[in-house]
Amino acid sequence: MHSSIQSLNVINSSNDIDKSLEDFSDIMTKVCDPIFGKKVNGSINTAQDSGYKESNNAWFDQECKEKRELFYLSLNKYRQCNNDENRMNMCTCRSAFKNAIKAQKIVISKKEYRKTSERPIIKCQVILETTEKLVSDKNLF
Repeated sequence: MHSSIQSLNVINSSNDIDKSLEDFSDIMTKVCDPIFGKKVNGSINTAQDSGYKESNNAWFDQECKEKRELFYLSLNKYRQCNNDENRMNMCTCRSAFKNAIKAQKIVISKKEYRKTSERPIIKCQVILETTEKLVSDKNLF
């Protein structure tokens, strides 16, 4: 880092100015990010990080990500310029995002329900078949 500071002192042309500004920016980023960076889940979220936090939920698929991105873009646009058109666009995008989440949650819950509900039915069928076989073999009725 000491050599970076010394390189800031040597300016002979416009390229040197650009290089010096880049070096200064790098130094400031290295120093300030650990101090002023926002902590997110134990890691430092710097200005260089882009995008949104990834969801670990099975129902949060690519469609949900796209709808969320559209919603946040329209929300930022509405915050920059509060007019009815931007508000309606933001509300429409928010509704689409929430509906996509609800739809995916329903799809996943139905799949999970089928997985758990099929097991008892199969077990009951096996028990009934076994019982019918035993009853018919012994001719109890």
